[in-house]
Amino acid sequence: MTEIPLSPQATAFRFDDIPDYYTCAFLIETQRRVFLLDTFAGPDSMTTLRERIDAIQADRQVVVVNSHFHWDHVWGNSVFEDFPIIAHDRCRETLVARWDEQVERSGRFMQGKAGRVFPSVVFGDRLSFLEDGIELFHSPGHTDDSISLFDRRTESLYVFDNLERPIVYVEDKDVDRYIATLESYRRLNPKHIHGSHTVNLDDSDITQTIRYLKGLQAGIPRTFETDYETKVHRENMAFVGKGI
Repeated sequence: MTEIPLSPQATAFRFDDIPDYYTCAFLIETQRRVFLLDTFAGPDSMTTLRERIDAIQADRQVVVVNSHFHWDHVWGNSVFEDFPIIAHDRCRETLVARWDEQVERSGRFMQGKAGRVFPSVVFGDRLSFLEDGIELFHSPGHTDDSISLFDRRTESLYVFDNLERPIVYVEDKDVDRYIATLESYRRLNPKHIHGSHTVNLDDSDITQTIRYLKGLQAGIPRTFETDYETKVHRENMAFVGKGI
């Protein structure tokens, strides 16, 4: 695990345990709360972060956020089951329904025994912590349960898996809605954009991803520089029903 400072109040924790891409969890501190965004791939991966949170918590409330249901964002939940775990309502529903399927497909990446701990607080459109300047909102795109977080104090937008380089994974067939989510990010006018698999992003990544998604919808042939990009693109095309 590598710590990457984002601001005096925020840190990214980068995990390089999965081939082809890294994954980040994030810690945001306010005067009243400590927010942990995602719990990576199992309890063993979260031991150091739990110790860190216990050391800095003092009398502040700890809030855990699951950005969406995928295993590399939720399998460490059991380390934090004594705290509220917040997610979109579809995230909890999908995680309950597909927990065993994810273990069967990707269990080789599990770090420690991941207990079946699901979000305990769910919301629909948005959930605001007004005193902290933190807003969670539904942002379907990568998956239909995806959420994003905007920290108004630093004008930092956390997009999780909705943006990443070199290519995004598409696991929601409503590509128009994905594009609308990306366009909505611009209305926030963020100074900083952070993603789970690409720590630092910018407006050009929004532009390029919208262009890619429109090409995906149209079934426009594309070539890529790496086998990884080609593989992801093939899966995206198959998922949205275009095929290549």
